[in-house]
Amino acid sequence: MKIGFQQMRIYFVENKDKDYYGSLGIPQTVFVSDNNRNNVYHKVRTTDFNGIVDRDFLTDDDIEQINIYYPKLKILKYYSIENYMYHPDNLEDYFQSKEIKFDKNNYINELTKEKNQVKDSIIISVRLSRTELPYFGKPKFNEQPMQNRFKNDQANLNQSETIGKYLKSDDLEVFYKSLPMKT
Repeated sequence: MKIGFQQMRIYFVENKDKDYYGSLGIPQTVFVSDNNRNNVYHKVRTTDFNGIVDRDFLTDDDIEQINIYYPKLKILKYYSIENYMYHPDNLEDYFQSKEIKFDKNNYINELTKEKNQVKDSIIISVRLSRTELPYFGKPKFNEQPMQNRFKNDQANLNQSETIGKYLKSDDLEVFYKSLPMKT
């Protein structure tokens, strides 16, 4: 039986991420690249298409708010798609499938150590980086709370401080969601 294009779920994704998502083999789903997160966001906001974007420097609360206004926009649990590739659980599965020894605890300890060496420089950039996020536009319902989260004001500072707390934690699942593994 042939499946028509109309029956396919179409997801716009950032840059070359379509290759990663496409490799998952999700039935009746097509991933289409767009230049960046902002373009994906605007496609979802103005059309019936779905989108998937990196978490970047979003807090858990930011994501909850974005999901309310833009339910067709899926935001990754971690900073970027690369975080999934380098996640200790996924690496452990990969190495086990290849019958190669992998010391998951040592990897987590080294990752935590490396994170602690760079966290201060990352934290310094969070507030400014958040001003580049596209979610500050007026939501569909013309409400204001989202706008200030990403502008250079107190709401952005508060959310940026939350990201800083994530990065200062040594709990992998807390800091890893805001750790830029692609860099």
